[in-house]
Amino acid sequence: RESDQRMLNAAINLALEKHVSGVPATWRNQDSGSSGWVEPVRTFRSAQGQWCREYVYKAELRAGGDRKESRRAIACREANGHWMTRLELTNKS
Repeated sequence: RESDQRMLNAAINLALEKHVSGVPATWRNQDSGSSGWVEPVRTFRSAQGQWCREYVYKAELRAGGDRKESRRAIACREANGHWMTRLELTNKS
């Protein structure tokens, strides 16, 4: 569901930009019943000097049938301030 994806992306951006490692950002879509959390795991600089963060997320997606999703990923902060995912491992059930 598009609104779930927007809320998840906003939580990822919030967690990467504002939260210290180990502190999750949670989200809940009142319309669909979907919810989840995003937690930064570690922060480091890439070889090119960009700030990068490893993070994990878990979500329970209700739209179109119940589905659980978890992901571990690494995102780096671009010069324009946006976080770009560089590596992603996903488990869906």
